[in-house]
Amino acid sequence: MIKFIKRNKDKIAIAFSIFLLEINPVFASESLSQPLDGFENLCLNQENLSLETKKTFDLLLGITQTKDCKTANKILSLQTQLNLSGYGIKDLSPLSYFSQLQILYLSGNQISDLTPLANLTNLKGLVLDVNQIRDLTPISSLTQLETLILDTNQINDLTPLGGLKNLKNLVLFDNQIQDITPLKSLVALKKLSLYGNQIKNITPLQSLIKLSYLALYDNQITNLTSISNLTHLKQLLLFNNQIADLTPLASLTDLKQLTLFDNQISDIRPLATLTNLTELSLGNNPISDLTPLQALRNLKILSLFNAPVSDITALQELTQLITLDLYNTKVSDSRPLQSLTNLTGLDLRGNPLTEPSCPVKTNLTCRF
Repeated sequence: MIKFIKRNKDKIAIAFSIFLLEINPVFASESLSQPLDGFENLCLNQENLSLETKKTFDLLLGITQTKDCKTANKILSLQTQLNLSGYGIKDLSPLSYFSQLQILYLSGNQISDLTPLANLTNLKGLVLDVNQIRDLTPISSLTQLETLILDTNQINDLTPLGGLKNLKNLVLFDNQIQDITPLKSLVALKKLSLYGNQIKNITPLQSLIKLSYLALYDNQITNLTSISNLTHLKQLLLFNNQIADLTPLASLTDLKQLTLFDNQISDIRPLATLTNLTELSLGNNPISDLTPLQALRNLKILSLFNAPVSDITALQELTQLITLDLYNTKVSDSRPLQSLTNLTGLDLRGNPLTEPSCPVKTNLTCRF
């Protein structure tokens, strides 16, 4: 009787084990072997992957130069940098297993869903330009990011970026951005590119006092007051906006490059304080008086194309000039330029010159 009971207990135990295995395959694998890493498991079941997932998976497997799943997983788990740019991938899910990544290049693909990147919290650099991205929510958790490249997408809401306080370099040009309020908290930023959007109000930028490079061209900006305190700026690109008043720029005395062509500027007196400028572009503005420029003795590149300028006497002191663009202005006398012996490029085309000859006799490319 005892043997009968024991045999039945054994049968019950075996039956129960089989029951568990049938209803819970995970229990079976965990009880019989060590659990597989995510990518290794993906690899072993690759025949079940969707076409888009398989495409990304194959790229990753190709990087490892092995078809052994365990070895491939080990190799990829040691990578801190991956470049999957230009392959037309859509599905990022195979990347979700590699939280050790610090730099990830994904330019020129067809990515719209960033969800698989949410747990890659060690990322310091993420490059996602030229994709089909609208929603940035998944990358709000990537608080270690220092460089984020998102240009040429379909982004209009920057709210998820507000918590990325370690960002130093942010590129968002050629999107559909109007409101830049979420950027006001990114006080570590040093370089910011926002050109080619629909931005009118730049007030949120006033807190970004560490900026050294700011690109805001091809927008709808009229008022520059908010950037008057960004005194670390060295490069400021503002062309093709609706700017008339340059007064806020007078305090930006560290500026070396300033581009302001295609605006509505007539008074350039505020620029007289910017004596560190080496490059200045003022073309296609209703400027006639160049007197404020005579203090800018460090200028090497000056562009005044399509400006109604006739008197260029103020330029004769700018002896460091290498390139001078006076295309289609109203200059009739080029003799004030004779002192500019460092010139290597001079454009005087489209002017009513009384003596159409090169004013400087050096190795100069002179167009008139």
